[in-house]
Amino acid sequence: MANNRQKIFPYKSLPYVVFFLSCCFLVYLLFTIRADVFFSGDAGLKYLVLNQVNQGGVYKTLNIAKPAWVQHIWAEGFYPFKPPFIYDTPHGRLVSFPPAFQWINAPFFKLFGYKGMYVVPCASLLLLWFWFIVTLRRQKVSPLVITAAMFLLSFCSPLTVYGAIYWEHTLATLLSFSGIVYLLERPSSYIKAFLLGCLSGTAVWLRPEAIVICGLLAFTVFYNYERKKKYADLIFVFGVALIILSFFVFNKAEYGNILGAHSIQVMDQSTGAKLTEGFTHLTHINARLFIFFPAALIFYALVVYLYIKRRFSMPAVIYELTSIIILFSIITPFILPNAGGKQWGPRYFMLIVPAMITVISLALMHLPLSTIPLRKWRFVIILLLAYSVYLDVFKSAKTLRDDYAYRVSPGLQFLKSDPTNVVVVQNQFIAQEFAAVFEEKNVFLAEDETAFYKLQSKLRSAGISEIVYMAISNESKALPNMLENGGRNLHQVGDYFFGKYILR
Repeated sequence: MANNRQKIFPYKSLPYVVFFLSCCFLVYLLFTIRADVFFSGDAGLKYLVLNQVNQGGVYKTLNIAKPAWVQHIWAEGFYPFKPPFIYDTPHGRLVSFPPAFQWINAPFFKLFGYKGMYVVPCASLLLLWFWFIVTLRRQKVSPLVITAAMFLLSFCSPLTVYGAIYWEHTLATLLSFSGIVYLLERPSSYIKAFLLGCLSGTAVWLRPEAIVICGLLAFTVFYNYERKKKYADLIFVFGVALIILSFFVFNKAEYGNILGAHSIQVMDQSTGAKLTEGFTHLTHINARLFIFFPAALIFYALVVYLYIKRRFSMPAVIYELTSIIILFSIITPFILPNAGGKQWGPRYFMLIVPAMITVISLALMHLPLSTIPLRKWRFVIILLLAYSVYLDVFKSAKTLRDDYAYRVSPGLQFLKSDPTNVVVVQNQFIAQEFAAVFEEKNVFLAEDETAFYKLQSKLRSAGISEIVYMAISNESKALPNMLENGGRNLHQVGDYFFGKYILR
């Protein structure tokens, strides 16, 4: 009878049905992208570096080709970027972002232009989804549970949105998932162990928080080796350590410290400030995880149930993954420079999202569900899933669509069509957002009225008679009180305010 039901409805294909629907959703998100517009200002700077890598291979410093008069004014304190994104050094303007993501994307950008920037984020997410399904199948998880897990990963987590954002989070998550796969499968093949170790370690080249999860995975695998003396475990740890060590050596040679330029803003803080900020980040990021990924509540409820009840025989790997996730959630906030800035969900915690769902999936296969009072929690679980779908499908798609179409794009088109070739911005984040105009416009930074007056004098000396000033607010304190006709030329385009100035 069961075989007849299986023939009528092939349950084994259900995970791939969800995979297909997830791909459709991702394609929709990709169609919301607008040329030369970035969800995050970080991507604007990376876009400029990407151009450099393709043109001459320069990745360490930002070298924007401009006339001598522009370079001279920049050198006097009006450069559009500043720490913690760009640092002035004797060797040039140092880019704080690790270069690996730009290296990987450079060939696609060269081949496909702006659209090529999204090949890696999108492909990484697709590979992660497929590998996730295959891994759970190898763990003998039932098709229905895999279907639910895949639904959680693609439609109930913030990770999917990052497949349509020029950011390295999907690739880093894919690479760090290699370590989770090793922990689950523990292959005897030395080659497979080494490759999985190397892939896992490579995530460190992309994301600083990957150091934590790679370290925890390597420690756990080494602990397993101490208990069972399986030499493939040592090979995996060696692969992780080799790649991380190469990252440290590269950074020491290029930047003078083993963690690279991205760590400067953290290293410059006092110990007390680091601890204070760390506790703030700990609260903020974990709260954000629950808000944008409600399945985390299911994970922690399961953890409490397993550790308090302790009535069930669970595979050791469930407890190992659980410990890694919890320790990552506690340790990581203390090594971060901020809580994530503009983002969808807690981007620093994307690495543990697949791991959480994996633990839930494996636990469901070993729990005697008939003895657990799930019925009284059924309504709560349905509400959580409904909220997740609303937030991470409908709300995220609308946010991304509106962000690409209305926040920056109108102002970008305005600047490109305006003949004025000198733009002054109120803060460096505006300069990052409008990085695509740097080839045709000369951009300067003046953060307050005093700086603006000084810059105005220098621009006049250079023969400039008209500029466009950009701000994120129309308050009088945000814009210098020099608008022609008493400020009536001030107008909003997209999320930004523009003012035309005649320099007299």
